[in-house]
Amino acid sequence: MSSPPAPSNLLIDPLAELTSAIRSNSFGILPTSTPIIERSFPITPEDKEAIKSESMSLGKPSSRAVARARVELLEGGSVEIVLDQRGYTLEQATSLDGSNTHPTGTYESLDTLLIAISPGYVQAMGAEVGKRFEGYTGRDQVKGEEGGMKEALQGFHGDERD
Repeated sequence: MSSPPAPSNLLIDPLAELTSAIRSNSFGILPTSTPIIERSFPITPEDKEAIKSESMSLGKPSSRAVARARVELLEGGSVEIVLDQRGYTLEQATSLDGSNTHPTGTYESLDTLLIAISPGYVQAMGAEVGKRFEGYTGRDQVKGEEGGMKEALQGFHGDERD
C-alpha cells in the first residue's frame, strides 16, 4: 500500500503563500498590508516539519496550518484575511464608516476575494491589465508592427519558433 501524497507547500507553509499573494496583488492594496505573523502557524522549520508529518499521518491536510494578514483597501478600511486548507476567507472587516457590508465565504485566491470586496482593487486591476497591453496593436510582429503580441510571447512556451 502506498503512502498518501506529500502535502503541498501551501498546506505546510500558508504564511509564505499569503505573503506572496499580498506581494503579487500590491497594485490594488495599500503598502501597509502585511501578514500577521504572531497569529499564523507554522513559523519555524520545526513547526513546518511537524505539520508535514501530521498531514502525512492523517492522510489529509492539518487544520492547524493557518496564515493571517491585515489588508488595507484602496478605498479605505481594512480586512483580516485567513488562509488555510479551505482557501482565503474574510475573517474581519473594518470600513471607514463603521459598516460591515463585505460578503462572507471562502475564495480560491486572494485576488478573487479582493474582487468581491474592493471596488478600488477592481479599478486598480483594470489599470494594471491596461498597462500590460500598452502598445499592443493586435497585429503580429511578422508584419513589422511595433508592440506585437508574437514578440511578447516568443519563448513563452519554451520554444523559439518564428
